[in-house]
Amino acid sequence: MDINGILGSVRLDKASEVPMYAQVRDTLLTAISNGQIAVGTRLPPVRKLASSLDVNLMTVARAYKEMTEQGVIAGRGALGTFVTGQAKPPEEALPVKAGRESYSVRDDDTFARMLQFSGRPGVIPFTRAYPDASTVDVASFEANLMQVISSHPEHAYSYIQPDGLYGLKVAFSTLMKTQRNLLLDPESILVSSGGQQALSLVAQSVLKAGDTVIVERPTYFGALDLFRTLGVKVLGVRMEKDGMDIEELEHVVSTSKPKLLFLIPTFHNPTGITTSLEKRRAILEISRRYGVAILEDDCCSELRYVGSSLPSIKALSEPLDEIYYFSSMGKAYIPGLRLGMVAPPRSRLGDIVKQKSVADLHTSPLLQNAFQLYLESGAYKASLSNTCDTYRNLLDKICDELAAVMPAGASFMKPDGGLNIWLNLPVEVDSIDFFYACLQRNVSVLVGRHFYPDSGETNTIRLSFGHSDQQTMVTAVAAMGDAARELQGRTSLRFPVLV
Repeated sequence: MDINGILGSVRLDKASEVPMYAQVRDTLLTAISNGQIAVGTRLPPVRKLASSLDVNLMTVARAYKEMTEQGVIAGRGALGTFVTGQAKPPEEALPVKAGRESYSVRDDDTFARMLQFSGRPGVIPFTRAYPDASTVDVASFEANLMQVISSHPEHAYSYIQPDGLYGLKVAFSTLMKTQRNLLLDPESILVSSGGQQALSLVAQSVLKAGDTVIVERPTYFGALDLFRTLGVKVLGVRMEKDGMDIEELEHVVSTSKPKLLFLIPTFHNPTGITTSLEKRRAILEISRRYGVAILEDDCCSELRYVGSSLPSIKALSEPLDEIYYFSSMGKAYIPGLRLGMVAPPRSRLGDIVKQKSVADLHTSPLLQNAFQLYLESGAYKASLSNTCDTYRNLLDKICDELAAVMPAGASFMKPDGGLNIWLNLPVEVDSIDFFYACLQRNVSVLVGRHFYPDSGETNTIRLSFGHSDQQTMVTAVAAMGDAARELQGRTSLRFPVLV
């Protein structure tokens, strides 16, 4: 049977819980796997196949995209789309159900997909929102680690209290005072396994299914994923150049009665925006007026390249304000080190400790002790200075190149620090098409719609420039400009492989 006969015999179940695009994809993969459709076969154009199957154009387009990603088909310009490789028979598809139970099987598992593509050989990762180890004095930390191992402290190889080693909490308190002008009582600090766990511990302690959380729009995808798994309603407030739209925030707070306000005021992920001092005070006042707790993520405020530091919302607060403040040590200090801290209101510390006990009992005492020595030695100061110098220069290069190569209609705002640039593509360029066009050019980016609590914008991209080699990153930006111009010049928004 020829390909037209094979495809003509396809019957899709529109009543099935399996998405239509997945049915189309799996039907083609099965036919290729069992030899019914041979390598080298030209597949029908998207429009023609969609018409013959009586489905939406984008249904077939998405099926083709996923097959391209798997290396099974490839586009050859005007010649069309061809089968280029064999495929394993598709596993039985998981039904997509509504609600928190199904979120882990959604096909837009952002972090997993980011790691999958960024880790491919030869791909330049514009997704790395943490510094290269080459910019950090890891040798000093390794020496401290060996010092702990050689001295054999009793706690290094034992179970410890869930809230962490007191010595590290004192070191964290000193670090916050020195680097962030923030006074924290060591007794109020809990040591976490990274910032993500700190976020999770607070959310699970404070929230229950059905509660409402307000976030910046867009916001960190890891927070959105967490809130969704908890069955929490998430509302977004528009970001302006100096932080949240305060009028909109007050309206949403007054009408939705939220339980929590999640914020990243300094070097916001994903936009890079720093909330102004005026707006920080306004947010704190709204929190007080309506009795809404604030969860403040201050992950990398030390990575400032221009301007003066601003006080965190926690630093502006009074003792009775309900502020949950947390930070990660993997962004500015030792990349990949799963150490962080959270400072909740003292009255809620016990609840957070209980959540920590359930999560993982305690964070590695070996790492805690080594990082305590690293902070106490002061070696981090020269390392942090070098990291800031490296990324200040890299940011300048990247922004100059973006301005030079991106087509008319594209825009971005240069951040004062951090490792993220928020790129607005021309309105006619879809971010998913851009993602695949970049991947064809061996560049990986992160699609912006993952950062929205709702449907989101379709033409935004997060560029994270933790990969520190200037020439490599400039080459990547040039490739992105080429991809954007190509997509902008097409009369159809379809990805090039679908011609």
